[in-house]
Amino acid sequence: MEEHKAGGKPSKCPTCGVCLAKEIVELAPAYMWDCPNCGRENFQRSITTAITDEDRVEMDLDPCETGCWQSYPNIVICRHCDSQYTTRHVGVEEGEQNDDITEDE
Repeated sequence: MEEHKAGGKPSKCPTCGVCLAKEIVELAPAYMWDCPNCGRENFQRSITTAITDEDRVEMDLDPCETGCWQSYPNIVICRHCDSQYTTRHVGVEEGEQNDDITEDE
C-alpha cells in the first residue's frame, strides 16, 4: 500500500483515487444479528457504561485500566420488517440463564 504524503492528510485514496472524507467519525461497539422473519442483517449498538473509580476499587482493577462495560439489549426490533425478538448472547444455550437479564428489566 502506498504511503500518504503531503502532511499526512491525503486528498485522494492511493488505492482507488476517490477523494477521502475530511470528517472523522467515531465507531461504537455493536451487535450484529439476522432477522429470523425476513433474513436481513441488523446492527444494534451495545449498551455501554464507563468504568468508574469505584468499580476499579471494588473489582481490584489496576488504576490505569480504562474503558467501559458492554452489554447487549434484551429486546431487538428488525429495522426492515419490525419483527421483535428477545435476545441471548452467542455461546449461551437456549434455556440457560442470561446473567445480564434481571427481573425488573
